[in-house]
Amino acid sequence: MPEAKICEVCALDCPCDDVYMTVFSVHVCPDCRYGNPAYKLLTKDVAKKTYLLTDSTMETLPCLRKPNPKHEAFAPLRLYLQKTCEATAIRQHGSLENVAVEKKKRECAKYEKAVARTKSQVSRL
Repeated sequence: MPEAKICEVCALDCPCDDVYMTVFSVHVCPDCRYGNPAYKLLTKDVAKKTYLLTDSTMETLPCLRKPNPKHEAFAPLRLYLQKTCEATAIRQHGSLENVAVEKKKRECAKYEKAVARTKSQVSRL
């Protein structure tokens, strides 16, 4: 007897999204999938920048591969579930607040490096 597919958000016994079940092992109905930001799909680049995840970490996460919309010869588009990216970032950095602090720290370091580079170029003139 097959296991009942109950949506993990609304707890209704309704048809769940097959793609989300097979790729992400998540039982979610289409209404909850589109209505809940936790089930949004993120590109690899957006996930890395938003949650400060590394390539090696991204390789361990489940992803949906689709043909690249820009050109068929390009590498396939990798889409990650926001919920799993968020959980991984929390596991790596402790909390989402720590991710924001680390982003700010990297931004400041990047700015300071640019200022130092500009000062050294001006001093050479």
